Amino acid sequence: MDIPDTADNEEVFGRGKTHQSLDDPYPKVRVVGLGECATRAIVDARIGAVSVGERELTRPLLDAFTSDMLVIADRGFFGHEFWREAVATGADLLWRVQSGLKLHVVEELPDGWYLPRLMTDVECQRIRRHRSRGLDTPPEGVTVRVVEYEVTNRDSDAAGPIRLITTLLDPEEVTAAELAAAYHLRWEFETSLAEIETRQRGSFRLLRSHSPAMVRQEIWSFAADPLHDPRTHVSRHRPRYICIDYW
Repeated sequence: MDIPDTADNEEVFGRGKTHQSLDDPYPKVRVVGLGECATRAIVDARIGAVSVGERELTRPLLDAFTSDMLVIADRGFFGHEFWREAVATGADLLWRVQSGLKLHVVEELPDGWYLPRLMTDVECQRIRRHRSRGLDTPPEGVTVRVVEYEVTNRDSDAAGPIRLITTLLDPEEVTAAELAAAYHLRWEFETSLAEIETRQRGSFRLLRSHSPAMVRQEIWSFAADPLHDPRTHVSRHRPRYICIDYW
């Protein structure tokens, strides 16, 4: 979000770059949110400088993950360590990953997909060394389930199929088609952002606040919309479909 051009705002939040590598005309604040897809409510959020990456800003949001959530995230949020930390919260995960991510298949599933292990670069190197010596070393890493699919009207994206990984390993519990449909619920967060950026904020391009403390307060006033309180609807939506995103 663009914020007023004051010395304090620039010092705390920083100023980004335009596509021409010029300084942005205004300082910017980065916000990462955890939103419930059913109610479009912001469950939790973190506010930081524009220089702070989304994954780093997202890490404190792990405290808001609960075991009744299915947390959905786009491919920009995946990292081996961060995935392990998210799994440790007890929430189920459904995240998109890069189609080129190397996965070691350990089991094929009846629906045609498979269970691989997520291995770090160090683990991959260990497996390659052992195999070069003729050793059949079992891989170590977190087991996930992979679902890949194409969107037929997505002609502009030449990056390959959409690849999802999830902690929901049993195809009898939830099918690949259901997982693909659930992933697209993350776009409900975009509707939440539209409500914040266009309806609540109105036609003003900038936030109004001239100090960092008031910038944070103004953002929280947008996020804490009483009309979309998740506590009023959550009992009808199990599991809770929760999406990470930024704006």
